Amino acid sequence: LYFKGKNAKQINKSLKADGSIIVSNGSLYILNNITKYKDFASSLIANSGDVIDKLDGEFVSLSTGFDLKQGDLTTSPLELKTDVFTITGTGMIKANQALRYDLALNLPGINSIPIKIKGTIDKPRVYPDVKQLGKEQGQRLINDALKFGLDALIRNSK
Repeated sequence: LYFKGKNAKQINKSLKADGSIIVSNGSLYILNNITKYKDFASSLIANSGDVIDKLDGEFVSLSTGFDLKQGDLTTSPLELKTDVFTITGTGMIKANQALRYDLALNLPGINSIPIKIKGTIDKPRVYPDVKQLGKEQGQRLINDALKFGLDALIRNSK
C-alpha cells in the first residue's frame, strides 16, 4: 500500500496497492442473478439448466490478484469455485463504483458460458455475452467441419 498527500484528493490520486485475496466458504448475492439465465443456457447447452438450478449463492473459494490505482480496482485472475461450477475471468471496479467484468461460467461436462457484469456495485447487470458465445459456437462448428472433412479425406485415401 502506497499513498502520499496533504488532503483526501491527493491521497486518493496517489493511492496504489496490489496483492491477492483468498476467501473460503462464503456467499455472494450476484450468484443468484445467474439463475435468471437458466432457460437461455438450457436452449444453448443441454442440461445446463439442471446445473443452474443448484445455485444458492454459496461458494467454496474465491481467489484473485488485485491492483489498486487511483481508486480503480482491477482483479486478475479471478476464480470462484462452488460445489456446482467454476467462474473465471478478469475485471475492474472503477472509482465511481462502475463494474466491468468478463467471466466464463464453467459447468462440468458442458462448454463454458461467457458472462459479462456491468452496471454498478449497487445495481449490477449480469448477462450472457451472446457475441462471444456466437464466436465460440461458430469456431466449434468450423473445427468440427474441418475434422469431419479431414477424417473423410483420410478414409477415402486408403
